[in-house]
Amino acid sequence: MGIISIDAECPAPQAMTRQETRSRLAVDRQRLTAAMREAGQVCGAFWLVPAWQAVWLYRWSYFHFVNGRRLLSRAYWHLNLLLTGADINPLSEIGPGLLLSSPLGVVIVGRLGANVTVYGHVGIGGGLSQKDIGAGSGLPVVEDDVVLHFSAVVLGPVRIGKGARLGARTLVTRDIPSGGVVTLDEPRILRRGSTDDEGG
Repeated sequence: MGIISIDAECPAPQAMTRQETRSRLAVDRQRLTAAMREAGQVCGAFWLVPAWQAVWLYRWSYFHFVNGRRLLSRAYWHLNLLLTGADINPLSEIGPGLLLSSPLGVVIVGRLGANVTVYGHVGIGGGLSQKDIGAGSGLPVVEDDVVLHFSAVVLGPVRIGKGARLGARTLVTRDIPSGGVVTLDEPRILRRGSTDDEGG
């Protein structure tokens, strides 16, 4: 993903108010509540849900980062990693409605739009070039309503168009158009001692 420090020189992000942060959290919570109800899960005791802890800690890490409190921002960032396993760099600007279905192993460095859904072990970051397409040097831009399934990885200064779907274990290093779907080939089951396909 590349090594990116919040102490490095980077474009000054626009300051954010507490009210704006709480507003985004309200939308985040609505999406998570809807997803939990759809899955038949109990929505009480939100503080015990890692998916909520990860988003809440990221939002306040970002809030302190854009308002110049880098040390406090780092504390929230590292607490998030410790409690939930999610590594969401406070350099990342993420729109309202973020849904982390499973925060464990998630790494995000870049710009994400509204209502993005991220499953476990997803990686979003740079490391392939220094080109800036709007998220910072070498970082990707993920537009609104994108879904990234388990272990999907987005690397480098690429743009994932609105409503795109990235299947499990896919690796994306080029732009994906709006509504695009990226999948791996269907797995095959081979007979023991043979290279013939079994059941397609």
